[in-house]
Order: sequence, then structure tokens, then C-alpha cells
Amino acid sequence: MARTFTQVPPDSTGDKLAMLAYTEGADTVNSQGVFFPGLPSYRLMTEAIVPATNKYHIVLRNNAASGQKLHVLALYCINDNVTAITGVINQFNARRVTGTPTLTAVTPAPMDTGIALSNVTAGHTATAGLTDSTMISRFVVSSEENTAVPTNTGMFLQHMSNLLPLVHPYQRPLVLLEDQGFAVKQIGAGTVGALTWIIDFAVESLT
Repeated sequence: MARTFTQVPPDSTGDKLAMLAYTEGADTVNSQGVFFPGLPSYRLMTEAIVPATNKYHIVLRNNAASGQKLHVLALYCINDNVTAITGVINQFNARRVTGTPTLTAVTPAPMDTGIALSNVTAGHTATAGLTDSTMISRFVVSSEENTAVPTNTGMFLQHMSNLLPLVHPYQRPLVLLEDQGFAVKQIGAGTVGALTWIIDFAVESLT
């Protein structure tokens, strides 16, 4: 999506601009707004990830020389467990990562199926190629089963909360430039249950 502009001389034969006309006193007044359709957006979801120490539960990488940057908008964790288990609490680090990972690939789902995604590596369970970099956030997640009458307070955190730091209206979200990545890595040793992870992100062309 290239950056372009249209210059329209006043009262000329240039582009026609859509305006709303209304009467104010004896005058007909035209009003005009600016519409921004938003950046192409995608959802990466890694389902039923079984916990393990130092496991990357979800990975998103903007490939080298991609010609784009990624805006990481949201991170969610969902406890998949509905049958009785002895759940565990694990610590997770959400952080920048570098390198080209060897992983189980997952294709992000587009919010607009008419806009294809390219030059992105995404998935889970990276076995090689990643180096941990700057920490973005840290949190703990329970794998105790969901019940009809919740007793595990961690369920509410996982199902409803964006786990990335809140973004001020004047700030940009977490951005992945070319050859940069983002991942959630398990630090705790628990191996019980299963978790689903979601990253919502948008793509902005550099040209």
C-alpha cells in the first residue's frame, strides 16, 4: 500500500470531492471529513499449546527485506481446559526476538480476505533460530480447568485482557521493523493442560 496524495486546485477540473451540504442562514455550507480505512489487519492464533519449559507458545516475525512493518495490537491467552486436571501456574515472558526460527508454522487469518499477507513467519514451538531480546511484559497463567462456577481467578485475566502494555492515544503500538520478531516464551516448568494464544496485528507498507 503505497503512500500517495492528490492535489486538487480550487474550482478546477480536478478530482471531485464528496461533501455534505447544509443551509446556514442565507448560505449553503459544505462540510468535508477525512476518512482513514485502517491498515490491513490479521489474527495469528496458536491452538492447544501444551506447556513446557522454555517453549515458545507463539511467534510472529517480520521477515528481512519485507518492505513493511508490523503493528502488534493485542495479545490474548485462553485456557483451553474443560476437563478436570491438576493445573499449574507458569510464568511467561513476552519479548522481542531475533533470528529466523524453525517452528510449527501457522497462517494468520486476514480480517479482510481480499488483502493477502506475505513476508511474515508465524507459528509456535520454535526449536532453533531464535535469540531472546528486549522484554516487553511478564505475566503468569494458570492451566487449571474452567468450571461452570469459576474458582480460578486467572480465567478472567486470560479470557478478557489484552496482555500487552496499554497504549496511550499519543503512542504507537509495539512495532516490528524488518527482520524483527515478537514471541511469548514459557519460563515455568509446568507441563499440564493446554493454552491458546492470539496475536492481533496490522501491516503498514514502507513504500
